[in-house]
Amino acid sequence: MSGVTDDLVGRVVVVTGGSKGIGRGIARYLAGRGARLVVSARGKEALDFLSAELDDLGASHVALAADAADRDASFARVDEVIAAYGTVE
Repeated sequence: MSGVTDDLVGRVVVVTGGSKGIGRGIARYLAGRGARLVVSARGKEALDFLSAELDDLGASHVALAADAADRDASFARVDEVIAAYGTVE
């Protein structure tokens, strides 16, 4: 897997369901590889906890409380991501 870490540095990655379980693990993994993260989850309290963890890791991130099943809200989140980072990978 050589080159994987370099490929993620500065990339904007969206992780839905990022506050718990596999999503949380993926968010932390990507943060450790230098990705700029957008993490979303329905539960604000758990999302705030993850955001604090990402702050401690020095990860560039935006945490958004949202339900990925809500189509209109998902499009609104994309607009927020583009406003924050200018792109989505």
